Amino acid sequence: MSVRGFGAAFVLLGLVASMPPAWAQAARAPSAVACALGEARAQKDTALLHVGGARAVLALLDAAADPAALVGAANAAGANLVLAFDWPEPALKQAREALAMPLGALRTRPAVPSRLLSAGPEGLRTSSFQVGERDVVVLLQQGAHGLVRVSASVVADDVAGHRRTVRWHAGGDDSAAGARADLATLEQLYRLVLEQSPEDRFVLHLGSMRARPAMGYADALAALAQARECAAGRVRAAASGPQPLAWQSVRVTLAKASAAQPLAVAARALDTAGRPVADAQISFARGEHFVCSAPTDAQGWARCTLWDPHGHVLEDDGRDSTLVTFGGQWQEARLLLPTTAVFRARFVGSRSARHVH
Repeated sequence: MSVRGFGAAFVLLGLVASMPPAWAQAARAPSAVACALGEARAQKDTALLHVGGARAVLALLDAAADPAALVGAANAAGANLVLAFDWPEPALKQAREALAMPLGALRTRPAVPSRLLSAGPEGLRTSSFQVGERDVVVLLQQGAHGLVRVSASVVADDVAGHRRTVRWHAGGDDSAAGARADLATLEQLYRLVLEQSPEDRFVLHLGSMRARPAMGYADALAALAQARECAAGRVRAAASGPQPLAWQSVRVTLAKASAAQPLAVAARALDTAGRPVADAQISFARGEHFVCSAPTDAQGWARCTLWDPHGHVLEDDGRDSTLVTFGGQWQEARLLLPTTAVFRARFVGSRSARHVH
């Protein structure tokens, strides 16, 4: 397994999100202004999913829906593609005959339990698929005429998939139930982004907030955690039903490597108040071969020596990035979120690593 795979697997097995300094103060106590921006009211353009040149309308077949109604709704929305989720074959055949546009048949994923999810799925369904060669993941909710409300989406901006657009459409319901629905959507969206590569870039659209410039994995997770905490604050204010646990991001820093011992690594985990995080697991991965992991001490430091479990490579040439993954930590009053921070290579030059054949 490459270090990228190792890092992503560790994140999913652990829990895991790094907090950039710019977000640290806001995460401690989300301000009313920040929450108002992050939870702007319902968006009108949730019927269409834009992927490259495709304008896809999404549909779930329920007892009240029929293909004829879907045709009219798809045309009214200006779609040039219909994606039908969980439809039986007879209904698909009828819809294909009636539609003057392509229709793709897809399945939603079964719900997967996660300790990250405090509010439950609230009717959300998840599906991952491709439009053309672009990867797409969506959170769906049933709407009228079989059409789907896209609650959130993660769409690859390029075929290579190294840049992704992440959208959350606020529910527009100020009730306690609406707050819980927004909370559920943001927690699910956080998990979807957590599953992406730590080396990807992300453009976030949260509610009607202006899109932010492309940011790294850890920063994107921190921003989503901030939006989730705003929704959690609304749930707590309603004082009805189970109260969500506080989420807090963690900042991970990597110590400068020693030229004499390039495979010796050390990283520190700090919470948003700058306090060390002790007794947590940190893993390191570099290039296609080197990995190691260690617990943090009382000062938040984890230290270990990178090695190749397969014995193929004995020396590091300094060209590869180091991925540092904080595995998350449950505490009595808060969840310290999992994350992976990417630290770029020390230099770029010809490879000199010594392989064992």
